Amino acid sequence: MELGQEKLCWRKQQFIGMDFDAVDVSVYEMVSRYSQLGLKPLFSYNSFSHDPNSGLHNYRLVWRVTDSLNDSYDETHAAIKKMRELSGGLADKNACSVSRLWQGTRSGVTTYDSCAPLLEVKNLLY
Repeated sequence: MELGQEKLCWRKQQFIGMDFDAVDVSVYEMVSRYSQLGLKPLFSYNSFSHDPNSGLHNYRLVWRVTDSLNDSYDETHAAIKKMRELSGGLADKNACSVSRLWQGTRSGVTTYDSCAPLLEVKNLLY
């Protein structure tokens, strides 16, 4: 698909992820920060580029969103940008596309909470 055309075929979002590359804040600390805001992620994992010996952290946090067909592409995109702001600007600004596909990991999850609340896209905006 041509760049910029994803908006034409996007219908709804089930997960929102934040990508953190070479940051000095650990995955556990970032999960705690979001949790204190009432935005506890469903799970997190170290990304392929994570090197525990480097002193910096590479990871992703993932939230499950409410199943709403009423959320528009633009609202979801704005919510992802808001989630990045809430990270203190540490999340990768180039990873805010609504249609972004996330790669897994070879190291397993670092945190998982099956009871994490669903993320309400509209609550981040209004």
